[in-house]
Parts: sequence; C-alpha cells; structure tokens
Amino acid sequence: MAVGGVRLVDFVGLDPDDNLLIQGEALEALDALERHQPYAERLLGGVKLAYLDPPFNTGQTFKHYRDKLDHFTWNTRLKETLATVRRFLAEDGSVWLHLNDAEQHRARLLLDDVFGPENFLATIIWERTQMPRLGGKPFAIRHDYIHVYRKGPAFRLPGRADSAAETMWSIEDVGSTDKATAESKQLFGEPFATPKPERLVRRVIELATEPGDWVLDCFAGSGTTPAVAHKLGRRWVAVEAQPDTVRDFLSPRLHQVVEGRDQGGISEGVHWTGGGGFTRLVVDGTAAVGAD
Repeated sequence: MAVGGVRLVDFVGLDPDDNLLIQGEALEALDALERHQPYAERLLGGVKLAYLDPPFNTGQTFKHYRDKLDHFTWNTRLKETLATVRRFLAEDGSVWLHLNDAEQHRARLLLDDVFGPENFLATIIWERTQMPRLGGKPFAIRHDYIHVYRKGPAFRLPGRADSAAETMWSIEDVGSTDKATAESKQLFGEPFATPKPERLVRRVIELATEPGDWVLDCFAGSGTTPAVAHKLGRRWVAVEAQPDTVRDFLSPRLHQVVEGRDQGGISEGVHWTGGGGFTRLVVDGTAAVGAD
C-alpha cells in the first residue's frame, strides 16, 4: 500500500501510529512525510527534538556504511537535510548535531545559515573514550561534538528553569564508545560499527523534551535514539537509508524494546518492561527488507 511517497510494511505492537520507522534516504523520507497529509499534520512544526548523528565523513569505509564523500557533497546534503528538519521542528524545538573533527567546523557554518547564529545554544563536548587510537597523529583526540541550535526564542530546557546544563559530558556521566559497543553486542551478537551509548542519548532527550514529545532521528543507524525515546515515553520518527541496517539492527532492536526483551542500556534504570509499538514504512521505489 502506497501513501504519499511511503509504503506500509508492517504494524508492530500496540498503538503503532505513535512511532514511525522509515527505510529510505533522509531527505526522501522527510519529503514523503511532508507530502502525506496525515503525517504532515502531526509532524510538521511538531517535533521537539531532532538528534542527528550522520556519517562523520571520516574518509573510512565501515562494515555497515561508507563514510567518504567530497566536502562539497557532504555539506550540501547536510544543509538540505537541516533546512528540511527545521520545517519539522516545533517553535520551541531544537536540533542537536553530533559530529567529530572531520566536518564539525564546516557544519557550524551550515547551522548558522539554516537556523541563524542567534539561535546557537551550545557545543557539548562528549568524552567518548579514554584510549583514543593515535594512528600516527600528533594529538590524541578522545571527544566528539554535539552542536545545539534552537528553532527560535521559545526554546526552553524542560525542568531546568533555575539551572544551566553542563557542556562537558564525561564517560562517567553518559558512557563511552566501549560501553556502546558492549550494549550493541548484547543486543545483536555482532555489534554495529559506530553505536552510541544509551545514557548519552538519554541525556539529550531528557534535556530537550518531555514525555509525549516527538523525537526525530533521520540517520538512525542501529536505533539507539528511537529505542531510548521509546523507553522514556517519547514518540519518535527514525529514518535509515541502509536496508541491511534496518533488517539486521533497527527493526529487531525495536521489536525487542516493544516486547520488553531489551533489558540492556537504560532499561533497568527506567524500569522498562515493554509496551507501545511502531509503524514500518519504506520510501516508494525502495525495496523493503526484513518485513515481519
């Protein structure tokens, strides 16, 4: 069944319309949602948080995706994505863009262009590892960046009217890449190439949203953002371009979350026992994989 540029694959669990898992390129998927009136009515101007963790353009080829484009192409695509994401954001919404040194300095200029420099809020430094790989480089880099921009002055950090959030996030506070790999291995046996720890994403979601708010991730990867959003009672839209990643990671992970079988990550801390559901869609012209 085709619906405005996206095709239904499956319903999973209860209340599946609350959450959307979409297989397709980020821009194509967001464009399809814009053109399909029922989704547009719910989502355009209604997303509280866009957490974007795109390929960093490191020049490497990872097992689950290729991370090498010329700078112009990478930045052009990112700017188009940011402009589209901005239309989905609520007036009090925000975008959190997670990158490393490869492109973060250029991405700041794109964010200024799309959101306006007056809407820059902070750059968060995440200590991702205590044992960085040197690779012959003169500096041992062990952190990533998360650039935070609001859509406009209505933005507030929920529950923090009298205090400011810290911008230095340590391994002790939110976990590391090693912790993320261990979580991914527990879920899948063979871990995803570049996962993020659930506590890191939890910190972002709890700073930027309240229960019931919409969270958007259009570079969903192994599904950390929708999994954590689901456990925290947020509604979510997750988009992933790679069919194998949807089949091998995203879909089975979210099934485990819904069924209460995912007891790793933040599950114990939030007393997660399962519930909810999601709708699986595929962008028209894309071959669906892993239909259940």
